Order: sequence, then C-alpha cells, then structure tokens
Amino acid sequence: MENPKTKLVEEGNTIYEIDLECIKKKENREKRSEKGEKNKSGCRK
Repeated sequence: MENPKTKLVEEGNTIYEIDLECIKKKENREKRSEKGEKNKSGCRK
C-alpha cells in the first residue's frame, strides 16, 4: 500500500487537509533547531 501524502481531519463542520510531508519536515526542523542547525524546510512554521 502506498503511503498517503495528505490526511483529512474533520473537526465539527470543518475539514482540514494535512500535508504529511510538511509535518515530517517540520518535526525534522524542530529536532535540528534543538541541535542549533538552520531551517532548510520549504514548509511554513
């Protein structure tokens, strides 16, 4: 099975589309920032 790139989240009457690749990049960026490395991700904070 192929890994999905997005995930739909329903909250009340609102549906959000979450970009899983961006979330992964953000987590990696946060780990690097703890080590003092610069932000190299193209996703917003």
